[in-house]
Amino acid sequence: MLSYRHGYHAGNHADVLKHAVALQIIQYLKRKEKAFAVFDTHAGAGLYDFESSFAQKNKEYESGITKLWEIEKPHSALLADYLSLVKQFNPNGKLRYYPGSPLIAQQTIRHQDSIKLFELHSSEAPVLSGSSQQIKNRSRTQVIEADGLKAILPFLPPPSRRALTLIDPSYEQREEYAAVSHCLSKAIKRFSGGVYVVWYPCINKEESSNFSSQLSRQTEHAWLNVELHVSTQNDKGMQGSGLFVVNPPWTLAGALNEALPELVKLLSTDESAKFVLNSHAV
Repeated sequence: MLSYRHGYHAGNHADVLKHAVALQIIQYLKRKEKAFAVFDTHAGAGLYDFESSFAQKNKEYESGITKLWEIEKPHSALLADYLSLVKQFNPNGKLRYYPGSPLIAQQTIRHQDSIKLFELHSSEAPVLSGSSQQIKNRSRTQVIEADGLKAILPFLPPPSRRALTLIDPSYEQREEYAAVSHCLSKAIKRFSGGVYVVWYPCINKEESSNFSSQLSRQTEHAWLNVELHVSTQNDKGMQGSGLFVVNPPWTLAGALNEALPELVKLLSTDESAKFVLNSHAV
């Protein structure tokens, strides 16, 4: 797990889906004046430079955010908001810097809100601390060098009783699927009213294929599951990614219904690309 560096993958199709949805949820939480918290269990480095050696190795951003950058304006509001935020980190009009979920949250929250960022990697945590100090709301942000799946639980529920929790490990080890499922179950028991977003890869492995069904058994609350498959013919690599959202905002399904056809058209690598959107109401 500690060999994983998100810099190799920053801005790819999975990041586009994950970060567009995270931003949508934060914007929804801001509709009420009452404060909320953002928790990020695997925060990474925070900000990514596409000219770095990490990003240049595979240039995965070219299959993701670059495709959106090249169009004048997305049709869907969800994608338009997301692209507008990324542009804030590239004011000269050239796509070079990409904000991870920590900086997306920092750029969006208000003075009454707070962020806790967990990162276990000894090389990533200091970079994250530096990145998070460079933009607004840094006084409301805490970086914790720890395993987020375990370290997050004592912070639940937050004092405000409102929160978004993003759970997105690399899943390089099979055991991480069980660890995520266990964390989600424990978190919901401690704080049933929070919004939880679990990211997972869509790959040709049993633990991935059955993961959303497994997660749905962890909660009796409302949930939404979305998957974006840029291809269904890639038997070896990542075909796409999914998000399992517990207690989703009521606006999220509609926003995704509008955005997903556009995402499939923009990010597909072949004609087999598709999306999946399921939900369960209480």
